Amino acid sequence: MPRSTTHKSGEGGAGQISLSRKRSVSVPIVGAFALFSIFLLSRCGLEVLPYIAGPVENSVTGGIDGVFTFRHNANLNDVEEFLGYEIYYKLYDNSGGSAAYSADRAAIVADPELPGTSRLIGRGYRRMRSYSSIPNISIPRALPPPAIPVELANRGTEFTISVNFGQDAADEEAARAEWNGKTVYLGRNIEQSNDNQSFFPVKETRYLASDADVGTDLAGTVASAISDRDLYIGLFAVGYGVDGQTFQEIYSVPVPLIYMTIQQAGSSPITN
Repeated sequence: MPRSTTHKSGEGGAGQISLSRKRSVSVPIVGAFALFSIFLLSRCGLEVLPYIAGPVENSVTGGIDGVFTFRHNANLNDVEEFLGYEIYYKLYDNSGGSAAYSADRAAIVADPELPGTSRLIGRGYRRMRSYSSIPNISIPRALPPPAIPVELANRGTEFTISVNFGQDAADEEAARAEWNGKTVYLGRNIEQSNDNQSFFPVKETRYLASDADVGTDLAGTVASAISDRDLYIGLFAVGYGVDGQTFQEIYSVPVPLIYMTIQQAGSSPITN
């Protein structure tokens, strides 16, 4: 069966997917057209929301041992409306390879690009929750969006965000994101009263067919995927903000981050 399949944005080579796109219209023309379009929409009385972007495209590095990084988009997100990044995830059975993820990815990033989360949700992706400490049932609620907040003072400076799914036993195997000296713990988007919300440890009694984030595609094979070390995760990032006048949420187009195993080599799958 396939092992250690990893798709990362922006790295060349066989089996990996590049996010770069050819531009057929010059920047000055695009800028002028955008301004003219905004003018026409305003004249027509249609609402125009501020523009925000996802993280820097082609900026994902790593993926080995469940740890990868991506970069804040300081050029496009140095605006008051931008608040940070949301992370969306989907679980996969990789026993047949990455075809299911590739199909989802192609549908989500298809032209014309569509800002927002509708394509992600339509393909079974769920918003990842974030917590100030390791997520479990003793924590009454997750932090409000965005999962990775970026303070106004830091929005104009590019920095790296590290996401760790490496099952660090010293940290109770909690997935987490770290940037600028800050840490949030990342949790599954499920409602269960008899177990915690963390992704780890990966064992058959914690990933059930009835779980909201297992989904119909994985429900029939989740136990065997865990037993055979084939439980994988696909991750996307979305820039998130709020319009200061209407208080309406604003989203960027989704940016693919990575597709990787959450059962790291060197540790046996837990089955009880």
